Amino acid sequence: MFSYIITRIFIESFRLVPFWVLYGLSDISRIILFDLFGYRKKIIFDNLEKAFPEKNKAEINAIAREFYKHFTDVLFEGLKGMTMKDKEVYKRFKVLNPQLADAYFEQGKSLIILGSHYGNWEWGNSIPYYMKHDVVCVYKAVPNRRLNDYMRNNRARLGMKQISLEKTRLIFTNINKPKFIILLADQNPGASSHAVWVDFLGRDTPCIHGPEIYGKLYNFPVMYIDFQRIKRGYYTAELSMLAENPASLEKGELTQKYMGKLEQAIKNKPPNWLWTHKRWKHKRENGKLLVDYYYK
Repeated sequence: MFSYIITRIFIESFRLVPFWVLYGLSDISRIILFDLFGYRKKIIFDNLEKAFPEKNKAEINAIAREFYKHFTDVLFEGLKGMTMKDKEVYKRFKVLNPQLADAYFEQGKSLIILGSHYGNWEWGNSIPYYMKHDVVCVYKAVPNRRLNDYMRNNRARLGMKQISLEKTRLIFTNINKPKFIILLADQNPGASSHAVWVDFLGRDTPCIHGPEIYGKLYNFPVMYIDFQRIKRGYYTAELSMLAENPASLEKGELTQKYMGKLEQAIKNKPPNWLWTHKRWKHKRENGKLLVDYYYK
């Protein structure tokens, strides 16, 4: 209870913080994390060196430094976003082409939307403002129940419906109105034996199997949503089609298309992806593409 109260007070304090102060705090935090403590520095540099073997140490260091700036910006923007007025969020995060999804709403079709931890995914809570579909996202619950409920309610104020990771299947089995189902699926899978393996940034990479399985099982059109920073504190999201009929694709093809879109974004602006996790810690077992029982 005490930790929840302290956290709430801390979050609410950002209601009073103007953006010029917010980014001052972000700059100070970046120096502390990068120059003083080297937060996950070894992991970040290892990932960058594997992803960009053609770049020298100075180039890798420059990307890492810009990443830390982006990382602390998103951290503080996320805190600020929890207390921002709705109109302010809509002004700073815009969906460029909602009409691409609206066409399927008119046909009564639900969509699977594959996003990533690129740009500012936290402000994506404003997406329902632009959509005719019911917008649903899958989230990973935090251990503190009160804090988890607070965060869920905060996101819901902008119309974002949420379901915990463990109950993902319920989204697909309870379709009363066309849904815009957002999955952020670019992190490491829980087990490499359940992964979809694809080529990503020139490396054999395990990916979460959910998009592949649900896409082929329910055959909802699958789109990619690309989050981009326009300037500090302003972002856009743009939709593009990955597969209108995913059931017709070969095993692994949908995931490869998805990761290919993400790879293109990363190569264009490397600092804007979340480099802090161990992306290539698993090795493929027995040369399998993925576990076949998901397709039975």
